[in-house]
Amino acid sequence: MIKSRNRYLRYYLLEAANSVRRCDSEFRRYYDLKFKEVNKYQHKRAPLTARKLVRLVFRLLKDNRLYILRRLSTPLATLALPLFQKS
Repeated sequence: MIKSRNRYLRYYLLEAANSVRRCDSEFRRYYDLKFKEVNKYQHKRAPLTARKLVRLVFRLLKDNRLYILRRLSTPLATLALPLFQKS
């Protein structure tokens, strides 16, 4: 994430990513993976998680889908469903 752009948008995206990380097992797993990968600059893992969230939101909006969190013990913890079905 670029620091030279809107600092308020950056702040709220990082806060949203942190909130999603606490609730969604897929994002928690991604954050933990980045936590283990990044040794020197530990502060870089939050923007990486936020970038993943932005990509997800963009794709959901582009495909006109809802994000549904499924609480299962399987690796597929999330599912995206269409908002409107075509007739």
